[in-house]
Amino acid sequence: MGGLPALAGSERPFAEKKLAVNPAWTDRHEESPMAPMKPERRDADPDLAGSLSLLQLARRWHTTQKQIRRLLGQEQLGFIQVCGRFRVPRAEVERYERDQRSS
Repeated sequence: MGGLPALAGSERPFAEKKLAVNPAWTDRHEESPMAPMKPERRDADPDLAGSLSLLQLARRWHTTQKQIRRLLGQEQLGFIQVCGRFRVPRAEVERYERDQRSS
């Protein structure tokens, strides 16, 4: 007759195994044994850490990206371009905010 081969008493095909846990991970996430679904976000380029995207700046100032682009076009706000994307240095943001408060 066909079927599964007989197993000796000590052989269990699905024996429970204890998984090794990375101690560095458990120190940070003691409450959950599962890995997070998304890795923690890190700026890929440290040079960008000191600048804001147009979206970030628009949210900070409660306006639109279009209005931020107008300020760039009118040269009221300095910017850099990285891989075709506009970034506004934090120092430039702070300068513009100071100027707006004083006027």
